[in-house]
Order: sequence, then structure tokens, then C-alpha cells
Amino acid sequence: MLTTRARGLLGGAAAALGLAVAWACLPELSVAVMPTTTCGDGVVDLSQGEACDPGDAGSAGCTASCQLSCEGGAIDPTTDHCYFWAPGVQLKDNGVSECKARGAHVVHFASLQELQLVIAKCKSLPGAPDSGATWLALEKAGMPLDGGVQTYTSSTGYELDLPGWSAACPGCFASIDGGANLPNVSPGGSCVFWPRGIDQSWFQSACDLTSGALPVLCEREPQGSYSRPCADASGTCIEVRFTKGKKYYVLETTPSTFDSAAASCHDRSLNARLATFGAPEEREAVAGEIARWMPAGDVWIGLVFDEDAGAWSWIDGTPAPGSYPTPWGDGEPDGGAGARGVLRLAPGAYDTKLAHVQPDATVLLPYLCEIPM
Repeated sequence: MLTTRARGLLGGAAAALGLAVAWACLPELSVAVMPTTTCGDGVVDLSQGEACDPGDAGSAGCTASCQLSCEGGAIDPTTDHCYFWAPGVQLKDNGVSECKARGAHVVHFASLQELQLVIAKCKSLPGAPDSGATWLALEKAGMPLDGGVQTYTSSTGYELDLPGWSAACPGCFASIDGGANLPNVSPGGSCVFWPRGIDQSWFQSACDLTSGALPVLCEREPQGSYSRPCADASGTCIEVRFTKGKKYYVLETTPSTFDSAAASCHDRSLNARLATFGAPEEREAVAGEIARWMPAGDVWIGLVFDEDAGAWSWIDGTPAPGSYPTPWGDGEPDGGAGARGVLRLAPGAYDTKLAHVQPDATVLLPYLCEIPM
């Protein structure tokens, strides 16, 4: 039987529907099955030992046997991202081209943990600069948000949607709401540099250097899709490297209310629920896969306003922000009792891939379940 707190997490509407009774009486339905795939079909099958699968033999960063290749670079063991230096350039656009030619992009950071790992490894990689800063995949957007908060977005030519920066956390990737402008060391400069140090702030400077040249650090994600239709046609199954062996996700695009979505997830398995995220890397990887199937829009996830505690929590009872600084997008959470959280996909917009509040839990939206493995 659900406790008062659990009913609060699911909302008064869910309690009124008697979901606690319904869940206790319903037989467990068939769990969405992760289908097995083969090397060369474009789908990364982690259960088969694949680390990448672009669908083409010999593609950059992936061998013919679907294993990673990070020539002269370093691999993040939690995400399989590859980092390596490209030759020095004077114009940032040239750095973009150098990385793109290698199947990569100029580095960006999803978390402090990623920044720490890259800083620890990149200084000793071939082609690393002796000192100084280098470009990052952020540029000043030029249009402040409400309240005058300056925004930063992905550089022109990137297929990335990146949030901004906060003066309260040097080097952090959108860890808290808003923040001041980056230090500007070049009048009119809009490109963002990172000094390869943990306690040093990122700063704005010119995109075209007047003297000298800088090597640029490239980042390459494993190529291939981590999602495919579930074997029983019950939705889209997603399994990402960051939570390998722990859980997988099912995206259901049939629009549902929050309560119906929560019940549908539970029907898949007694331990299944609307998705919760414990780290930015998890959110980033899952959002990237969702975008393959629905490029824009809101998706119900397991963020709820706990009326007993008077605060936001994940649906499993973990307080939000929980295990990383905050899951929220800019200006959020803007809502209280009865409100629910969504993952918002808005290509080209500031603060994409972050949680936003949907004040009306009866709105019909796609939803994302997580199923323990």
C-alpha cells in the first residue's frame, strides 16, 4: 500500500484514481524487450559488447568490429567519449572544421566530473599546448533572457544545444540557474575559452586570433544509435553507456497525462517508473537518443512536487536536485502543488535538455519510463 508521501509524489489525481489498489491487483505485463542487433547495422548493442556502430566500416572513431578507436587521444570510461588535440589554428571556425574532419566537434562539458577528467588527461596528450587557454564549444548568444541574464549557446555550425555558464561555479556547465556574464578579455569578443584548470573561470575573447595559433581539443561521441524499436513493439528502447547494466529506458510517444504515464510505466514492470536522472551525463545521453525520434517537444519524466515535503523530488523520493547540482532549466522550477516535470527538447534554444515545469498534469505528452536491469 502506498504511503502518504508516495501518494503525494504521484499527485492527488493519481491517489483519487486509486492507483495503489490498481497496481496491487494488476498482473505484471510483459516488459519491453531490448532487441539484439549486430555490428554494422548502425545500432550500438551494449549487451553484445559493441562500443560504437556507425553502420559504415572504417568510420572515424570506430573499428570494423564496432570497438572504439581514439588515436592518440583519451577515452572517458563512463561515457566512451574520445578527446584529442587538433593542430593549431588562428580562427575558431577553422578549429571547428579540423574537428569535424575527424568526426568530432570542439569540446564541451556536461558536468564538473567530465571537466575534471579531461583536464587530468588532456595536458599530456599528443599536440597539447604548453600553456594557456583554448576554445570551447560555447559562444555568447547576444540576447539576454528575462531579468537580463546573459546566455551562451553552441557555436555556429555545431549540432549541439548547450546551456550557459555560472559565475558562481567556474568552469561548470549550467550547474545553477542564470549567472553573470563571463569575464571579457577582448572588447566585443564572443567566443568562449577555457584555461585547462579546475578553479579558473572560462572567459570571452575574440574568435579570430591576431597572433599565434591555438590547438583545439576535439570531442567525439561513439557513433551509432543507442535506441531502436523494442522487440515487442511497445515503444522505443534506449540503453546508454552511462547507465549500462543498471537500467534502460522506453520512450512512448502516445500522448498521456502524467498519472496515466506513471501507471503505464509501472505496468511494464513492478520496478519500472517514469525516468529519473542521477547525473548530467545520463540526462545528456538519453536526451540525445530521444531527439532521434522526436526532435522537439516535452516528455514526461519522474519529477514531481512533493506536497508533504513542500519541495520537488524525483518520483522515487530522491530530493531534486539530488545527486547533481540541479536538473532544472533557466527560471525553473516555476510551479508548486500539482505541477510535474518534463524534459524539454528545443533545438537551438538556451537550456535545452534540462527539466522544466508543466503546471498542468493532465496535459497529454509523450513519456519516458526506466526499467531496472
